[in-house]
Amino acid sequence: MGRCPRASRALLRPRPAGGVGLACFDDFIDEILRMVDLLGIDHVAIGTDMAANDRPVVERDRQFPDIATALTARGVASDEVANILGGNFQRLFATMTG
Repeated sequence: MGRCPRASRALLRPRPAGGVGLACFDDFIDEILRMVDLLGIDHVAIGTDMAANDRPVVERDRQFPDIATALTARGVASDEVANILGGNFQRLFATMTG
């Protein structure tokens, strides 16, 4: 993890929406925060199908604590991190399944 090399970032701009084509883990965190800014914290969740990405930066579920750590380091409150990592999905699922 860590900052992306400048060359990697330049090669991938512009990138498609949804995070496809991100160069590194920090870009992934940037994309999460961009979605939070656009949609609101209660409408962002992370799926576990990241291997479907053409160049995944998160390949294993055991990396989820790294996502939590990075979001917290960027100033996201712990309850908001918990919602992004599963709480928002649980709320939506409960609403949809009654």
